[in-house]
Amino acid sequence: MEYTEHVIKAITELKKLQATEFIFENNNKSLIDKDVQLVISGGGFTGFYGVGIGHIINNYMNTQKIKGIIGTSAGTLCAVYIACNISVLDWYETSQIINSEVKKGYTLLEAMYYVNNKVLPDNAHILCNQFNVEIVATKVTLFGLEKKIFRYFTSREELLQCICASCCLPYLINWKFPYSIKINGEYYIDGCLIDNVPIKKKCLYDQIVIKNYNIPYPFMYRFSPSDKNIHKIMIQGAEDFIEFINNPKEYRKPKIIKLHDKDKKNKIINNKKAIFNTILINSIFLYISIYGIKLY
Repeated sequence: MEYTEHVIKAITELKKLQATEFIFENNNKSLIDKDVQLVISGGGFTGFYGVGIGHIINNYMNTQKIKGIIGTSAGTLCAVYIACNISVLDWYETSQIINSEVKKGYTLLEAMYYVNNKVLPDNAHILCNQFNVEIVATKVTLFGLEKKIFRYFTSREELLQCICASCCLPYLINWKFPYSIKINGEYYIDGCLIDNVPIKKKCLYDQIVIKNYNIPYPFMYRFSPSDKNIHKIMIQGAEDFIEFINNPKEYRKPKIIKLHDKDKKNKIINNKKAIFNTILINSIFLYISIYGIKLY
């Protein structure tokens, strides 16, 4: 990685994050000792918010109490990287490698596959199985789009392909025909198009829901790895998540992180803007690309 001035500054600040001793107010550790599942939405490069969340989970929480992580699109990367306990510095480095690969002419999807293949450990699929990681993608059929959840991965390569399928947003992430990922003869695109917040309606555990798309972030960077201050969103993720753990019921950013109580009938509602964008992209992709894909 090229150590430019902004990279050195970012690394310095992330090392401070690693060295920070986060504390629990009033010795409140209710969510530390409670069985929970994580639900992580898509949101482009706001997914790097999950770096900080992963840092808190793997350093302050009992990971055996995490009974599963389900992610879609960028949330899939968060889920896999948390399960594999990727460090904040290694996770930050992926943003720089992706940026470098895109400048060489590769698509974002190609760059993401390259960096995941480089960073994830050889037993990544085993670690994800142990963490009960579930990956949401959108299956393309001649009759429309269907939700597909990938779980229990038999190999590292299968895991890499499922990650790509979940993140394969046509035209924005993958701008090469057929704009999709082929797995076992079927075509898949970004999971956010079918379910951007994959909360489970019937779940044995409370669900910590993280809506990356609600994070304030310049739109120009949501689908571009060129933000020189991307490390700040990682630090924000750690600070926000420790605050949430300390007092989930009075957390000041419920639109980003929220506890979905299994004993309450919480409404499962996606962000209206996200729904509109999903319908729009669905329509464009379905009517322009679907037959080309099937004939490919």
